Amino acid sequence: MSHTTIAEIAARAGASTATADRVLNARAGVRPANRHRVLRAARILGYLPLEGAVALPSRPARLKYLIPYGANPFMHEVADTIRRFAREQPLVARCDIIVLEGIGPEPQEAGLERLSRDTDGVGVITTDHPRSREALGRLCAAGVRVAT
Repeated sequence: MSHTTIAEIAARAGASTATADRVLNARAGVRPANRHRVLRAARILGYLPLEGAVALPSRPARLKYLIPYGANPFMHEVADTIRRFAREQPLVARCDIIVLEGIGPEPQEAGLERLSRDTDGVGVITTDHPRSREALGRLCAAGVRVAT
């Protein structure tokens, strides 16, 4: 831990010192966007330890992305960009790419079967099909956040 102050973190994040204090002490009452800005500022200023050394003061998300690779170089670039971006986010504990063997309901269902119970959010590239919508609806009903 450095000698960075909460006031410095708050200023960098564009937040009040009270908000920064609530975030850094894992208290409730902070909007997710503000929590993200404060944690990012704290990381940049060297206040937070690196992940793996000590747990961050809030529960970072465990994300999965279901992406149909195939021979499509664009999809490979999408996956690489997601991985790079997630590594920079203080509220992302883990970001895994599940490679689908095609696009549509069957590959999507196979990918969803590979999700672990501790998954907090899922991103999916798929077709608009009744089976796809139904499967994603069940995932949402189970409390998992989904982006398509």
